[in-house]
Amino acid sequence: MIVVVIIGILAALAINRYSRAAKKAKIAEARIVLKNIWTCCQTYYNEHGKYPPRRNDIGRDGYPEIGFSPLSGVSRFKYEFKEEGRESVFIIKAKCKKKGAPGYDPTLEHIELRCNEAGDIWVHKGG
Repeated sequence: MIVVVIIGILAALAINRYSRAAKKAKIAEARIVLKNIWTCCQTYYNEHGKYPPRRNDIGRDGYPEIGFSPLSGVSRFKYEFKEEGRESVFIIKAKCKKKGAPGYDPTLEHIELRCNEAGDIWVHKGG
């Protein structure tokens, strides 16, 4: 009986560590995709003298105008390139998908990463 209790405690600890490691890996994947989108936007800017127009859910459809194609498989995040505020501000977002959407992951429910025109990436919401 004691062996079963010890195994249960060790399993509970292992599951907790695994879910934290899996969440970190998914956020790292989002950072890589954001950096890729940023690189494509900078290339577009260098070629055209302006940033590309606003685009929603780049991760699903890609953005052929800037040379970005989505990852194979189902994306866990919704990637978008948008403007915020009165001025045109370069922001790329990686937001968790909504419940019921393909690729939805409850461990990422409140995560939002952002990338600015300098290529800096940070967690804007969640954590």
